[in-house]
Amino acid sequence: DITVRPTWPDGRSRLMRKQDPFNMPTDKQSMPYTGKYYCSELACSYSIILKGHQLLLTNAKYPDSPLVFYSQTRMINTLDWMKSLDFTKDKKGKIIGFDVNYDLIQDLRFKKVE
Repeated sequence: DITVRPTWPDGRSRLMRKQDPFNMPTDKQSMPYTGKYYCSELACSYSIILKGHQLLLTNAKYPDSPLVFYSQTRMINTLDWMKSLDFTKDKKGKIIGFDVNYDLIQDLRFKKVE
């Protein structure tokens, strides 16, 4: 994996990470993340599907967004308002949802419903 932190003249910086394609999770490792996730605060749902060995975040309103593993509990994607998804697991290690944490949006909970 490659990690860089560019800094702009105004002092802002951003951590960027590119995953080594040879270090990508297998379909079997990706499957537990698939399913439908619902946010009661927004009354909307998103799904995560596996298509062509790639996890995608899907919604009827927006184009599919490829998900990239940042860690075992965090994924990043291309949607402007929810670039970072922090996954939560129960005591048995089963994924039960994710929180959106990006910019001004913090701890917006999506519960796995399917």
